[in-house]
Amino acid sequence: MEILVAEKIGKSDISGQFAKKSRLENFINKLWWRVHCVFPNTLSSPFGSRDREYEKRRDAEVNAESRVPEEEELRIPVVWGAELFGPAEVEALYEHLGRLKWSSVGGMSSAGNALDWIRHQRSYGNGGGWYNVDAVVRPQDRDRWLMHPSLAQLPNEVDYLKARFIQITPSLTCALIGFVLKEEVARSYERELNKDRQSVRKRSRHGWSIENLDPGHLKSDAINSVRTEMRMLVGNWFKTNLPGYFSGRSVDRLPTAELLTTKTTRPLSEEVGNGASMWSGWHRIIANPSRFDVWTSASCIGLQLWMADSHRVDDEAFHMVVALCAADVSDESVKYYGGHDRHAYVSYSHEHLDGVLSNYAALAYLKEVSKDVRSSRTALKISKLGSRKCVQVLDQIQRFFDRSLGTPAVAGELCSRSENLGSYRHECSKFLAPAWSKEAAPQEIAEALKNWTNWLATRVVAEEYSAREHFEQLANILSVRESVRTQRRMELLTIAALIVATCSLGIAIPAIKSWLDRLGPIT
Repeated sequence: MEILVAEKIGKSDISGQFAKKSRLENFINKLWWRVHCVFPNTLSSPFGSRDREYEKRRDAEVNAESRVPEEEELRIPVVWGAELFGPAEVEALYEHLGRLKWSSVGGMSSAGNALDWIRHQRSYGNGGGWYNVDAVVRPQDRDRWLMHPSLAQLPNEVDYLKARFIQITPSLTCALIGFVLKEEVARSYERELNKDRQSVRKRSRHGWSIENLDPGHLKSDAINSVRTEMRMLVGNWFKTNLPGYFSGRSVDRLPTAELLTTKTTRPLSEEVGNGASMWSGWHRIIANPSRFDVWTSASCIGLQLWMADSHRVDDEAFHMVVALCAADVSDESVKYYGGHDRHAYVSYSHEHLDGVLSNYAALAYLKEVSKDVRSSRTALKISKLGSRKCVQVLDQIQRFFDRSLGTPAVAGELCSRSENLGSYRHECSKFLAPAWSKEAAPQEIAEALKNWTNWLATRVVAEEYSAREHFEQLANILSVRESVRTQRRMELLTIAALIVATCSLGIAIPAIKSWLDRLGPIT
């Protein structure tokens, strides 16, 4: 019996020691892991070391797959920005165009300068017209051009601008400007893709975990950084020189588009790759669209575009990727632009995309208006209002009406315009996308833009009407509430005045009585 008790005591001591050791090891491993998460590339993991040789081989493979081939040329010759001017922004447009004094090349337009044309279109036009300013250069570069181009201060990365004004509706003007980049800047994507990189680890944003980033991920991050810099360059120029609806809110919401030119590859096509991995190939790092989201020109199979947001997620940036394969461009197509060079490709793409980009900007405008209406309505719910915020809320309602000046008119015009497919086909070059069903015919971009515009404009009109009714009722309720509060204050003030008068009378009665007593003998 004593032996059995001793054995049990011994076993319990051993299990307790193991439990203590296990808890201690877990604590050390947990602490070590957290330090490893802070320094993932310096301190090894407590759960085993990395296979360095495998990582080197894999990095070499990914670097080779994601490099632009030597026989290929990848350039970004131009980045477009499309700013819109509604009734609330038109005075700023007139002011800045009056300062810039832009007109068509050589000043030969019978419509006068750009400012006169826009004033006339907004007063008497029906929408759908356009005014071509064409080249805009620095004042010190005007001697490079045969005609007399318009002038403006440009960013250092930009060679010149290609400007065009499009009157979408009588109340909505689009300034479509292409920022033609210098050769060194135009090679930014190719330069980032051709850099060899090594896999790195970094702490994840989701708790104590680690992300392993191979060269493909690092190159993708580098491309996105370059893309963001280009978009910010365009947005900041608009904010300084031609501020409109988008740049007046946030420059990163400005609708933009980039042109990619290659020699023989179609970066947005399914057939591209030449044996490279479908995930780490250079074309997939630049853009990775679904085949159903790629629109191909009916006149040139090498001209394709992809709307990065596809109008499915409201918070994504309004950016379009356009690709042009030089091998697919016929000599006849660029004969009048000077032949096969980057300036000809810029002009060729600019002519094919102006209608698409302006209507794309109109979609972005409707989405931003809808977002603004919904956020304002949510922020100004009656249940969220405090008892001492009436004046502040009324000021917010006034700012909303000032900010949305003319929005119902613009949304109504876009809604009416979207009933007519012919206007979209007239403005937009023919681009086609595969249908989801094999039996269905390819979808035309003019029809897609029309349908998207009609859906968004109808929603904005309904939301605007509902929001304005809500704000009017809210203003009435606040006014009544403030009137009742004022009446209560007046009642309290009246009571206080009566109390003061009563007290004054009580104080004055003895004096009056004394005065009457003295007056009696005299009488």
